[in-house]
Amino acid sequence: MKGPRGNNDESSWVPLRRALLAAVVLALGVPVTAEAVSDSAPPGCTDSTDTARAVPMSIAGVSGLYALPDELPRGLVVFFHGYGHTSDDWAHHLARVARLNDVITVAMDYPGTTAERTWQVREGAEASNTAAQWLDSRCHPETVVAYGVSMGGNASGLALATAPTGFYDWWFDIEGANNVVETYNEARAVATANGDPFAKEAARGIELEMGDKTFEEAPQTYLEHTNVFLADKIAASGIDGVVMVHAPDDGLVPYNQSREMQAALLALGKPVQFWTVGTCESGCERDTTIDGYAPHGQGKPLAGHSNESDYWSLVGNTGFDRLDALFGGIKPTTSGEFVRDDQTNTYTKPAA
Repeated sequence: MKGPRGNNDESSWVPLRRALLAAVVLALGVPVTAEAVSDSAPPGCTDSTDTARAVPMSIAGVSGLYALPDELPRGLVVFFHGYGHTSDDWAHHLARVARLNDVITVAMDYPGTTAERTWQVREGAEASNTAAQWLDSRCHPETVVAYGVSMGGNASGLALATAPTGFYDWWFDIEGANNVVETYNEARAVATANGDPFAKEAARGIELEMGDKTFEEAPQTYLEHTNVFLADKIAASGIDGVVMVHAPDDGLVPYNQSREMQAALLALGKPVQFWTVGTCESGCERDTTIDGYAPHGQGKPLAGHSNESDYWSLVGNTGFDRLDALFGGIKPTTSGEFVRDDQTNTYTKPAA
């Protein structure tokens, strides 16, 4: 983990992180002891049980799941879930990634989420940062990754924009909702046009997150929750690079939102590796494409919006594959365009 002003000396950064945690603890009234984690959580920073597992975590009044490796952790991966999901949907991802890569993994629930309050991205960012800083102070992993999917892309962007400078090293933004202004207006338009309940729920949830205001009533609040308008803060967070994965036929979060975020970060000098996912053999999520189940080309459909509960969704699998590659030594330090397409059997990757 790098320290302030690009200092990568771990020994110089640890005391500063401990001082930061002390300030957080004093502000939140949270003791830095094992009692901050649920009784079912394993002690220390490793889990030597034979079965990989995710266990409950509760800190500063917020809860979620985390998993520990069976070796001393090399990293910490903070997962940010998408719309309609909870940390429970990430349990098997947490366990797999932790054991495979010798890292700590954590996914927090977003405080205040209800059937009506559905877009709690600011709350999710704050809860995730609190848990991540606690785990980082306790176990001192070398690398810290923010990994957001769908609405979790929005939450992870906010987490980067508000975390202490230098805390996160990498951002994985998978089919991320990077322009909530656009998402809100699209949802509102669909809800108005045909009364679609999903769109209506999404639009209302976003309004509640913005102080129960429409965009016209509180435009600045919407902009302050929108990743593309926070690109300068995200770039200044200290991340070394960004990985993006998105399918052009995504019918839930438009592909252009990742392209907008990519352009903003590149303009600020941050390297972005961008994977475009085209046709798929399996893991297609066909009901979340723009044109539903319609086949393309030789009968293979285009990939849609991944189901984050399912590792084998092609878009989701590509994101996890690149995360595994990071901890395998392939760091996304240079920009590039890459493609994954089953019809042409193409999966371009950067050189090691």
